[in-house]
Amino acid sequence: MPFSTKEFPTRAELKRVQDEHEYFKFYDSEVLDPDGTTDRAKFRLKEFFENDSKKAKILDIALNVAPVIIDAGTDFAFGRLPTVEIEDSGDSNGGTQKQIDEIVVRNRLMHRMRDSSTLFQGVGHSQFKLFAENGKALVNELPYHYWFPNWEGVPVDQDTKNVRIVSYLSKFDGSIETKYIYIEDYYLDSARENKLTIARSLWEDQGAKIGGQVPITTLSNLKALGDADPSNSLTILEITEFDFLPFVKVDVRKNVMRREAQSILKKCRPLLYELNDRLTQVSIQFVKHLNAILMIPNGAVVRKKDGSIDHTKLDVLLANPGEDAKYVTNENPLIEQAFVHIEKCLRAIAKETQTPDSFLVEDEKGGVETAESLRTRLFLFISRIERYQQIYEEAILDTIRKCLKIEGVENVDALPITVTFESSLPKDWQHDVEVWGSAKSMGLASKETAVSRFQGIKGQELEDELVKIADEEQQQQESMLKLIDQQNQDPKSDPNAPPPKKA
Repeated sequence: MPFSTKEFPTRAELKRVQDEHEYFKFYDSEVLDPDGTTDRAKFRLKEFFENDSKKAKILDIALNVAPVIIDAGTDFAFGRLPTVEIEDSGDSNGGTQKQIDEIVVRNRLMHRMRDSSTLFQGVGHSQFKLFAENGKALVNELPYHYWFPNWEGVPVDQDTKNVRIVSYLSKFDGSIETKYIYIEDYYLDSARENKLTIARSLWEDQGAKIGGQVPITTLSNLKALGDADPSNSLTILEITEFDFLPFVKVDVRKNVMRREAQSILKKCRPLLYELNDRLTQVSIQFVKHLNAILMIPNGAVVRKKDGSIDHTKLDVLLANPGEDAKYVTNENPLIEQAFVHIEKCLRAIAKETQTPDSFLVEDEKGGVETAESLRTRLFLFISRIERYQQIYEEAILDTIRKCLKIEGVENVDALPITVTFESSLPKDWQHDVEVWGSAKSMGLASKETAVSRFQGIKGQELEDELVKIADEEQQQQESMLKLIDQQNQDPKSDPNAPPPKKA
């Protein structure tokens, strides 16, 4: 194996997984109890705001702020699923283009990429495992707590060449449950000319730590991975012909100083806890308000033999002589200020995550906006979305090329493959006509550039469109020349010709 299992997982890895669990629970609307030990999640908010839609909306967003931020990023980045094409898909590449289409459809690749955006933003990274089945490439997303890269001896500015995939499995024998840890180590073995080697092994689970090793055939669903004599080798090695790791990873915020990327919620985590504390306070105030105490005359209470009142059946205050019976309610004027504070927290969280305020609170802007006005107002958010698309574009290209290698295609790295994302914002066609029409007429852009930017097309589709435009221009020019010839031969046919003179 490429690295030891004696102290696996390490404290650093367990800390990393614990932090990522917390961010995932933010997305999963369990932000108030990330470690499972606090009472923050015990909300008792109900339908308090049937007549106050603004407060109702603020509460709804505040309870689900992390899902709203992450889902907004996903919806805009993958509003329309991207397409994968070979730029010059002539006869020589036609078969490869068909193979790419089959890979995308077979694996629901674009849907997987879109779905992975939840962990990509919330946890900070998402990863995919590539493998072959009956000669066809398959792609699966891996959970973040199954992913353990080996960083031993790797400088901080380089990527690891060893990856460990850990699965936690169970076996039921009657009423007894035995837990196991199944490990797959992927590494480029220098003793085998840097060919990919996969080491498969099964271990006892001792509180999420690796215990003693057992034969891999202990679990029936893993017997297919065993060799002819599993007792001779507890670790099964599989040698392949590939010289690359069959993984593709996407990271949100990663730099040379960090091994793993960071959640987009990391910067606003203190604000999220502050928001939850204020919500808890509001909840407690409303519980007190709804459980109002009744004040009644002293003589209207049935007492016990010792003169005390049975408060288990009735929670009351006794009115002094001359006081009227009434309900004593908890009228806290700070409740209104709590909502102002909550709204300010939401705006601060939106700013930290580059999310438009209007996604989280009431939109102060009214009327209909043009597409360009939206782009200007949502500039930071659009920049965030474009950054996501660039990251996923590289991941999709890497996935396609590795899948083609798995299926035996040669010279994959030289293929001019392009990934196209479409904007989710509405397109202002009139504005684009003026911009690119003027740019072409003033000689600032070629016809090819103007058509490509205006229609958002490229490659073969752009070439076909340019041919159609040229043909239509040729037909229009020929029609104009034909009309001029007719007018020269018969001036009377010209509607603008002067009337004939009278004799």
